[in-house]
Amino acid sequence: MTKLAHRLKTKSSLALLCLAICLIAATAIYVSTSIASADGVSADGKRKAVKAKPTRKAKPQKPVAKLTPPQTQSVAPTTADAGAFSEFSEKSPQSFFERWLDANNMSFDQPEGSGRKHEVKRADEPDKAIEYFLKKRLPEGETELPVEKYFQAVQEMQQMNVFSSADDRFVSREELKNSPEQPKLGTWTSLGPGNIGGRTRSILINPNDPNIMYAAGVAGGVWKTTNAGASWTPIADLIANIAVTSMAFDPKNPSTIYVGTGEGFQNSDGVRGAGIFKTSDGGITWARLPNTTGSDFYFVNDLIVSPNDSKRIYAATRTGVFRSTDEGLNWTAVLPTTVNGGCMDLAIRTDQQTDSMFAA
Repeated sequence: MTKLAHRLKTKSSLALLCLAICLIAATAIYVSTSIASADGVSADGKRKAVKAKPTRKAKPQKPVAKLTPPQTQSVAPTTADAGAFSEFSEKSPQSFFERWLDANNMSFDQPEGSGRKHEVKRADEPDKAIEYFLKKRLPEGETELPVEKYFQAVQEMQQMNVFSSADDRFVSREELKNSPEQPKLGTWTSLGPGNIGGRTRSILINPNDPNIMYAAGVAGGVWKTTNAGASWTPIADLIANIAVTSMAFDPKNPSTIYVGTGEGFQNSDGVRGAGIFKTSDGGITWARLPNTTGSDFYFVNDLIVSPNDSKRIYAATRTGVFRSTDEGLNWTAVLPTTVNGGCMDLAIRTDQQTDSMFAA
């Protein structure tokens, strides 16, 4: 019985072993057949024909857009823009910079035939500048400016007498040249203030104390010195507009000062003013004259207080000459003008009992 059980057990093990070998062989045959099929070879070793896959038609390429020159501003080419210049032939004699100038609609006044396709309008107009220059200087009805007349005028001017404020009389230029006082006028010393920018448009010297002076700058307001220019102090920084162009003393009270604002000389950096300001305490406090807030007083180029009556004040502005008879409270236009720039300068005679004015 024991021998029989042992034989049956041995036969079962052999059967399982044979079954495992058969499974392994079948799996190997299947894998081999799959590989052969993938390589176009049949199970019997013959290579089978493989149908060729249909070739895809290439999609038509879109046309490359040409670089259009910008109309308003040019942008320097970057690395990312390198492909934008594919329209230019590599064999082109133009340099990369020249091609970029053409593409960006720029030119440097190249002569005809130089290859520049895009010309731009010049930023400056010198012909217009000359036209404006002539318009300001030509007499009415004239179309050409006789330049030689300037040389003739200079020669005649050299023959004219000049006024000596030291002697209070007219003297010849030869006499003035030989005067012992003349060398004193040849040396000038800067008195400042030197720590602000802008242009000094007006200077006042106190007639009672020459150590006290006032300087007006179109970008710095009013400055004062009490030690003949050794040091300066700003005294009008807090007024509404510090583009001070003109100043005038009250001849009978130098502590009363009128200042006009706005640089109306047609310069490109001129700042619009805000009327006329007044101080009655030498610049400690300021007040704007209420009736000078309008556009007629945006550019006050000059101021004069009458030597005959301190209540009468004259102002030269871009729209003409204005007069006040009540210390600046009210104003009347006495010389309207439509000349470009209006009135730039005023002068009054001091040897008359009435106000005799000159305006330019």
